[in-house]
Parts: sequence; structure tokens; C-alpha cells
Amino acid sequence: MSENTRLVERMYDCLATDDWSPASEILSPDVVTQAPGAPAINGPDAFVQFARAFKRGLPDSHIVVARTIESGDSLVVEGAYRGTFTGVLGTPQGDVPGNGRKLDLPFSDIFDLEAGRISRHHVYYDQVDFLAQLGLMPEPAEA
Repeated sequence: MSENTRLVERMYDCLATDDWSPASEILSPDVVTQAPGAPAINGPDAFVQFARAFKRGLPDSHIVVARTIESGDSLVVEGAYRGTFTGVLGTPQGDVPGNGRKLDLPFSDIFDLEAGRISRHHVYYDQVDFLAQLGLMPEPAEA
């Protein structure tokens, strides 16, 4: 396993445990994260706040990695974000209380790494699938 893969796994462990004490060792001071439906998330503190919002809504959430692809200082992860919506999820329209629904959301992460830390992070997931699984919108109709 490469150093880059280990670094990303450490970040996923922080997501699972909500212990961000090693954030400065994992995230570059000028890290930029891009996520669906959100403006650019700049810096480690903003990223931790973003991650904690999901953890607050899905306290048992964690990442399941299906595969990784590495090329130079870039790493791509395909996986699933899993958890149970038992907390409170903050949204632009206000807080939404949990309803016990399970989430098994496929995603892809692209990481750029510099000087042993994550400098750029772009996450891709289907927002409609996310909202539907949590019961926040009707399930999509079958084709």
C-alpha cells in the first residue's frame, strides 16, 4: 500500500470516528474540496466542518472502499458512504431530524497530494440518490 493510499485511509478514519486531531497532518493548509451542490470548501477547518455536518446526521457513518487507482500524486477512490440517518442533518433550508433510514451511497473521490498531504479533493455522488435514500424526496421512478 502506498503512502498516498495510507494518507487517504487516515482521512476516512477521521470521518468515521469524527476525531480530526490529525487534520493538519492529513490536509494541506490550502486544501480545496469540491462537493456536489456546494461552493468550494477552502482549508482544513472548513473541510472538517463540512464532514462533521454529515457525521451529525449519520452518527454511525463510514466509508467502504471498493477500489483505488493511483497515478503519481493523484488517487481515485470508488466506494460507498454508509450510515443511518438518526441525527440531525443541516441543510440550506434548516435542520432535518433523522428518521432511521439507512444510506448506502456510491461515490468517487479524486485526491491530489502534495508534500505528503491532501491538497485537492473532489467528491462525486448522486444528490438525488442521497436525498431519496434518506427519505427527503420521493424515490426516483423506474425507467
